[in-house]
Amino acid sequence: MPTGTRPQIGNLIFDEALLLTVTPPAAILTSVVTYQAVTFPGCLVGDLVSWNLLQNTNNLVSIPNMYVSAPNTLQIGWGTEGAQINSLATQQILVEVCRPENASLGLTALPSNLV
Repeated sequence: MPTGTRPQIGNLIFDEALLLTVTPPAAILTSVVTYQAVTFPGCLVGDLVSWNLLQNTNNLVSIPNMYVSAPNTLQIGWGTEGAQINSLATQQILVEVCRPENASLGLTALPSNLV
């Protein structure tokens, strides 16, 4: 966080893209999100997580949500728009983790006036 001796240099102090290989849950149900906890060393609650599946699964599988639930723990939400999927093959996911510099400001909206 900026102080009298350190100027603010941006709104992120950390931004890295990492490859995650994960075996999805045994069953991914239709019309619900099936969450899976995965160990992801270095991530912290409050980190911004973006993702991209790197393989074509050909069966309407998606990741509608992903978030850090505890230090070193990533929650991956699996979903399907088709029929229930059982025993999906291991997936490679490109995950970008961004750590905001001022995460504890308590802001709930963008500033209404920029000077």
